[in-house]
Amino acid sequence: MQLRLLPLYRQLAFAPSFWSFTFPWSAVVTDALRWIGLERPAAAAILAGVALGGLSALVGGIALRSLIALRRGTFLPARPATIPAAGRAPIPGPGPTVLDAQLKGR
Repeated sequence: MQLRLLPLYRQLAFAPSFWSFTFPWSAVVTDALRWIGLERPAAAAILAGVALGGLSALVGGIALRSLIALRRGTFLPARPATIPAAGRAPIPGPGPTVLDAQLKGR
């Protein structure tokens, strides 16, 4: 399923959240290596090498993109707008709630 979405993922702008792909793929490769160890299929060493190579490429690629983004200063999102200084008008929020009306009536 995830392989089918690769073209879509490649169009996304890189973000720290890409690291979330490393855990599930590490789990998939771990299970594949366990299966290879138990079943000993033909070309087991090649299958294990492909699985580990693919995982290493994924983690290495994300690490490289993270380093590039850190160097450019784009790894983390921009800081939020500053809070208004004392004496300025507060930022408008939601209006009074039903609970506010009930508490005011006491």
